[in-house]
Amino acid sequence: SARVEMRVRKARLDHLEGLEGDVLMEAFTYIEPDPTLLGIHEQLMDSRESLRQMINNGAMDDNHPDVLRLKRKVEELRRQRDVAMEKLKTWLRTDYEVSRQKCEALEDALKSTK
Repeated sequence: SARVEMRVRKARLDHLEGLEGDVLMEAFTYIEPDPTLLGIHEQLMDSRESLRQMINNGAMDDNHPDVLRLKRKVEELRRQRDVAMEKLKTWLRTDYEVSRQKCEALEDALKSTK
């Protein structure tokens, strides 16, 4: 029913509203998978791992140009991921609002037939 759909959308939105960063990304993976977001996230994870390996193997310090370049890439990918997640949240808010209005309209129509 419309009411059940609305409640599902509201519960999904409420769950996501308090999350951010990697935790929000993990939730999106299950709740609302998006190929673009997943691609950015995969690049971010790969870049983080490359950065970790560069620093941990001791061959390069934090000020090495390659390390600095990779740090900038990680920050840019994080920014892109966060923007994409905010866009998805906005879409979910809109989806919930449309569902809520639909439910209200159906209830009003039902009341007017009584």
